[in-house]
Amino acid sequence: MRLLQYNNDGDFSLIEFNESDIPEYAILSHTWEQDNSKEVTYAEVISGTGQNKDGFKKINFCGEQARQDGLPYFWVDTCCINKQNKAELRHSINSIFRWYRNASRYYVYLSDVSTRKRKASDQSSEHNWDLSFREKTGKEEDKAYSLLGIFGVSIVPTYGEGVAKAFDWLWNRFREIQKCMQDLRPTDPRLDKQRIEATKGGLLQEAYRWVIETSDFQQWRTNQHHRLLWIKGDPGKGKTMLLCGIADELQNSLAKSALLSYFFCQATDSRINRATAVLRGLIYLLVDQQPSLVSHVQASYDEAGKALFEDANA
Repeated sequence: MRLLQYNNDGDFSLIEFNESDIPEYAILSHTWEQDNSKEVTYAEVISGTGQNKDGFKKINFCGEQARQDGLPYFWVDTCCINKQNKAELRHSINSIFRWYRNASRYYVYLSDVSTRKRKASDQSSEHNWDLSFREKTGKEEDKAYSLLGIFGVSIVPTYGEGVAKAFDWLWNRFREIQKCMQDLRPTDPRLDKQRIEATKGGLLQEAYRWVIETSDFQQWRTNQHHRLLWIKGDPGKGKTMLLCGIADELQNSLAKSALLSYFFCQATDSRINRATAVLRGLIYLLVDQQPSLVSHVQASYDEAGKALFEDANA
């Protein structure tokens, strides 16, 4: 993901981050200029030009507001995507919902609204809060492609086939993904966690807080070379509730873009007492949080179907 950084001299620079290292950032929602040439492009930010364009005002607004909110980075679609790179453009179309969802701040720029008046003009009143169906897109197929991230669908945009065909591709692929997820899911570990906590009378902080302060836990949490935290004890000593507490601790402290997956094995439950069930449950949680990951499963599932998760080779 490429983010804008607001420099002290009032200029902007583009910084590229790996998906796993994206810092907190703000994001801007706006209406594109009717004349797209008035928008600041990726190439112009790279070359340090475009300050005289009308579109520069909204970038400056977002940068100033982000800085006031203590965020050094922000994202604006007009210039953070190199639209001349078709592969990057496809990736951005598939990722944009996730980028909006993970933003720390979300700003809306209404160019025709003054802070001194309460009522917006028709243009801003009709801003597309209904996601896509009234979206005035440059290409009609983008009415469908703008929904890819929301539905967790990854397809290669094909322009020229018409909006009806684009929606057909979207809905068909969405149904295929839903079927794959249903067959992948042996259980929802989040529901298992709720059931376990309710059965045992609720989770008490005193049952797990002590382990958070231990050197072993802190080393496992911060040191990339210590990937395994082994907690062992006799049956009935509280290991399961300890794991419930650790899961809560990690969930509350992780960045929005980070994923947490866990699984509870139970010897007495045939659904969740096998190694394949553990792997399926872990993968299910990851994909449910990050739908784009389903592509790593979907290709094999399209060929083998439910047997991919259940046969002797699973």
